[in-house]
Amino acid sequence: MFIYIRRNPIYVMQSLLNSRLDFYGDLGAWHSYGPPEFFFLKERNPYERIAGQAYFTNVGMEKGLERIAAYRGLSGETLAP
Repeated sequence: MFIYIRRNPIYVMQSLLNSRLDFYGDLGAWHSYGPPEFFFLKERNPYERIAGQAYFTNVGMEKGLERIAAYRGLSGETLAP
């Protein structure tokens, strides 16, 4: 089972920025999951890398979840009153 919680991208980027600073003391250091677009992003400035990491990771998750049969999971729409 997977649990996918969608967060506001601004908060995701804030978490990535803070993680880079907390763990490495360097905004340019890579932290956490690297999407397939990593090699494209690594040539960008740190803010573009953070935005790209948040965006491409989200896109990848959503594409992957689309391949899971609907009967094997729950969505926010399923749980809504």
